[in-house]
Amino acid sequence: MQAALDEAWSGHPVWTILDTDFGPGERFLEVCARWHSNKQRPALLHYVALCEPQSKLPGRALHPGFNRFLYEDGRISLTLCLGDSHRMMSELRLQADSVYGTACNDWDAATLSLLARNCRPGAQLSDLNISGANNAHWARIGFKVTAAAADPEGKAHHRQTAVYAPPWPIKNTRFLSNAALKVGRCAVIGAGLGGASVARALALRGWDVSVLDAMAQPACGASGLPVGLCVPQHSADHNPQSRLLEQGVRLSLGHALHWLNNGQDCRVSGVLEKAAKHTWHADAGWIKPASLVRAWLNHDRICFTGNAAVKSLSREASQWILKDALGQVLERADLVVFATANGSTELIQSLTPQEVLRDDVLRKIGALQAMHGLVSIATMPADLPSATPMNGRGSVIPGVPDVSGQSSGTAAHLYAGASYIKAPIAPADQERLHAQNLEKLQFLAPEYAPTLADAIARDSVQSWSGTRCVTHDRLPLVGPIEAADKPGLWICTGMGSRGISLAALCAELLVAYIGAEPLPLEASLAKSLSVNRPRKRSRGADSDSALPIASPPPGGVP
Repeated sequence: MQAALDEAWSGHPVWTILDTDFGPGERFLEVCARWHSNKQRPALLHYVALCEPQSKLPGRALHPGFNRFLYEDGRISLTLCLGDSHRMMSELRLQADSVYGTACNDWDAATLSLLARNCRPGAQLSDLNISGANNAHWARIGFKVTAAAADPEGKAHHRQTAVYAPPWPIKNTRFLSNAALKVGRCAVIGAGLGGASVARALALRGWDVSVLDAMAQPACGASGLPVGLCVPQHSADHNPQSRLLEQGVRLSLGHALHWLNNGQDCRVSGVLEKAAKHTWHADAGWIKPASLVRAWLNHDRICFTGNAAVKSLSREASQWILKDALGQVLERADLVVFATANGSTELIQSLTPQEVLRDDVLRKIGALQAMHGLVSIATMPADLPSATPMNGRGSVIPGVPDVSGQSSGTAAHLYAGASYIKAPIAPADQERLHAQNLEKLQFLAPEYAPTLADAIARDSVQSWSGTRCVTHDRLPLVGPIEAADKPGLWICTGMGSRGISLAALCAELLVAYIGAEPLPLEASLAKSLSVNRPRKRSRGADSDSALPIASPPPGGVP
């Protein structure tokens, strides 16, 4: 396998391997070793593997469905698919260059057809043992199978290879475009969690990325939250949001632990979710989002420009021209990604001609709502021990170190919140909102309530306020907004209170669409984030026209 792989991937920018039987993972480790030692290796390696539902990975929490992990600064991705082989194959959206494993020897015709659907023409399958009766079916779905090799004594090894080489034209409808978009220059509008994560993911794939923001520095909007929880959410029906959070939290904390100062800028402390059913999330914690934004933007291919509010967008030939209010050109780019929450709504709606945009996407963007929130901050007494964070009806994060790195004594802080209202927060509202946060704290962690109550009484309580962007169904919008075969306008927004947990996952999904790479999550789950997903209707009316906003989600912070 080693020599064949070295020759096969030489000179390719991206290589995708599908392993039909991950087992204990030796083959993955062997491939990683080859990647390290080969100077002609692909810049990006995707390894997608099918696993038994009960599979375990040392030191990693695995959930049913897709589990993505990033290594080598994101240049190697491992996606473990836990579940029934046929169901997992039906959820895959990839174009495998190499296929390994013996599991497919025993697959039925329907599952083998799914395998063909996820192979790139020319893909080679190894470790096969195909009987003569099955050989005809392999040929019918487009594979050319070699004869079994024999050793010098004439005994067959019963190991064959196959190449996906269908004699018919392939109509590829698996991706939003027929092939990966040509790598070039991208402008990302917005330097918060969403924009920074997208910029980093594109830069890893060779894009030159210009990040533009109306503010002077990155993370000046909702991503400027001093600290926030990165935590899953329990749901009895394991709904799309809870499934997304399981995967998003893993990726976000992985980024944070790799790039940030553990204990100062992030911590996997575990989080207690206090609801009807109390749930302990061991693989959860807190992150200082502004630190993560700065880390993501720290890349040779990323250029940040502040005080650069994009006011107009037009196309000249094959490029998009971004201009400021004075008509000065800010950037010329092949690709534009909107990642400014509500900030891009007016700009997108002003695009001409309107025909370049998808009508249903325009309605969803027009229905984005701003939800405002305030977090209460108090200094923790030196004799008050730090406990684990909690969420449920609001959230509390105790013992957060300040910029000096102190995590105990008078330098540690308590963060409690957060309010979740439609109206912008005025100075006169702060007293009322602090009182609401205190009420939530008394339910979540009564041992910390006196600290916040005392700070409020002495007028020493601090606050941070910000605005989240929510969609019609509380799930992000990720995908192209341009009605074209090769879309140049994309969006990644609407993460609400969950930007810390979902930004990295949404970025992985966006670049998978752009580059025709393996999706980081099940195809059915990816559809729940699609810009083309159906809008929910209520009482026969389009819900975009009237969006009832319920209570904030558990752990809601700006």
